[in-house]
Amino acid sequence: MRGVVSEKLKPFLEQVNFAVSEAKANNVSYTVRQVRENLDKLAIFSPDKAKIAYACDKKLCIDGHSVEVKVYSPAPKEVLPVLIYFHGGGHLCGSADLYDPMCRKMAIAGHCIVINVDYRLAPEFPFPAGIDDCQLVVMYYKSLLTEIEHNQNVYIGGDSAGGAICTTLANKSLTDERIKIDKQVLIYPSVDYILSSGSVKSNGSGFLL
Repeated sequence: MRGVVSEKLKPFLEQVNFAVSEAKANNVSYTVRQVRENLDKLAIFSPDKAKIAYACDKKLCIDGHSVEVKVYSPAPKEVLPVLIYFHGGGHLCGSADLYDPMCRKMAIAGHCIVINVDYRLAPEFPFPAGIDDCQLVVMYYKSLLTEIEHNQNVYIGGDSAGGAICTTLANKSLTDERIKIDKQVLIYPSVDYILSSGSVKSNGSGFLL
């Protein structure tokens, strides 16, 4: 079934589809930097940064390696569950900064702690570097929460490439006792890299993703 597009999105998608067709007609190939800059431009669709009781940039350091994260809590003195969030971007783009407004909103709406992970990206850091970063955060997230209260419930969530990372870690948790995950929350996850589903055939073009 062909997807139905919100009227609010139609002008934006028309611009995107025109730009894509122009690029193809002129054999334009984008650099990694250009692709990242184009994704960052989508920040204009993000809400303003919501005020939240606790927001802190932190760094997880394990065996000489570090992973940068942003931690949010709407009520730092309340014992809350933890959502570790992995951003989208095709494993190539995206950042914790870009997803900062979204993660603040999730923490407030879900009344939970959110850890927004700035994992390493390809091509500078080939697979599985980004997944390794995310796994470290899942394994050692408690060391990031020394200033705020939390309970033992840990969820993972992600959109697109972040959803793929979630499912990869969920699968790994079946055989690796160090990875404890209570639930995973997936937003249009990339979990079929052979692109064989019916929705790819019916909605695989014209919608940006």
